[in-house]
Amino acid sequence: MNNQQTEKEKQAKERELKKLRSLANTKEEPATTLDEMKIIKDINYQLMEALFAYESLDERDQQITPYLIEETKNNMTRCKSDYDQNDTSSLLLSSEAFFAKLFNSNEINVINYVVSELTFNKEAQKQHMYVKVKYVKDTGQWQAKSFNFSKYVEG
Repeated sequence: MNNQQTEKEKQAKERELKKLRSLANTKEEPATTLDEMKIIKDINYQLMEALFAYESLDERDQQITPYLIEETKNNMTRCKSDYDQNDTSSLLLSSEAFFAKLFNSNEINVINYVVSELTFNKEAQKQHMYVKVKYVKDTGQWQAKSFNFSKYVEG
């Protein structure tokens, strides 16, 4: 019985060792470097500036263009409102960014808490919102693929 038990333990250890070797041989995506995180942080800050600090919507559209992938630019152009928004401006009051967990080295989500002052038809309104931006690295540089805006109402 002692011999059988020893043989079972030996087989269990061999299975565990085989599993560990298999895990060690799998290739993982390289983690985003600290330098790349700094680049994403800078790009994200510049994008929030472009989205929330402008004198006209045309100016905003020109400012955000370098930060967006082509598909996202086209979607934003198609979704423009029909009514006149020439008298619209915005001032960025504050912005905080929180990086979400990385799933691979070519994609990252950043959650932004933004406070801005939107002026429309000479009426200013302070806004608090969360902006989730999905960044991708398709062309060798980080660009925004999608946005998700959620207005935050203070209670």
